[in-house]
Amino acid sequence: MPITIKETADGTGIVYGGDGIVTSQQLLDAVQLIRSFGEKTQRWMFCLHDFSRVEDVECSADEIRNLASQDNSVLAPMFPKGFVVAVVTSKDHVFGLARMWQAQAEDTQWDIDVFRSRTDAEGWVRERVQANFGAKVLIDRGAIESRRSTRVRLKIHIEVRGATPPISCEGETRVVNCHGALIMTADTLRVGMNVEIHVIATDKRALAKVVYVDPDLPRHCGIGLEKPHNIWGVTSPPDDWKMDDALANAGVG
Repeated sequence: MPITIKETADGTGIVYGGDGIVTSQQLLDAVQLIRSFGEKTQRWMFCLHDFSRVEDVECSADEIRNLASQDNSVLAPMFPKGFVVAVVTSKDHVFGLARMWQAQAEDTQWDIDVFRSRTDAEGWVRERVQANFGAKVLIDRGAIESRRSTRVRLKIHIEVRGATPPISCEGETRVVNCHGALIMTADTLRVGMNVEIHVIATDKRALAKVVYVDPDLPRHCGIGLEKPHNIWGVTSPPDDWKMDDALANAGVG
């Protein structure tokens, strides 16, 4: 199962999780997934890595070092000073890898620790966020931001059309959910553009707005659909997609 990343209900942090076997490539892909949140990351104060349902992580020592290097160069500048990271796992091997990553990620200057239980991790996160930011945070397992659905990594061919300014180009999705997608396009888009997305495989179309453009990779951008809908053809979507689809069909959202 792909790694999922969800923003907490109060918008102060994220919960990052997975199931079964997690690979080093999935961990690296998650770095780009976090980048797709754009400016939202600047107000996050913590990340809770809940690996309590992960059976194992397939990652070598070199891959751990590479992941820590990516965290330092890509993610650390996106988060505020004093950012808090807690990792939860009951598996000895995963616990050891998390400790190795913690040591390698020292240059991020994040406040990091590894725990055997989520309860202990949540308590520590609250204490450290209070100490580092003077703030209280909500870490409710069921209280995930209702306006944003689970993100799924998916590469499918799309066409993007816009009227102001006129544009028509091909593209490909990288990450999708019921509310939008992270995409790569042949031409550069800009934040605020209104576009139509045509998914070739499903022949579905939807109106969307460009909400984020990667400053380093300007052809990589985030779009928000005007109405939440599974236009992507994901055959077994997460449960929260089904609710969003039902609301869209009822004319809500």
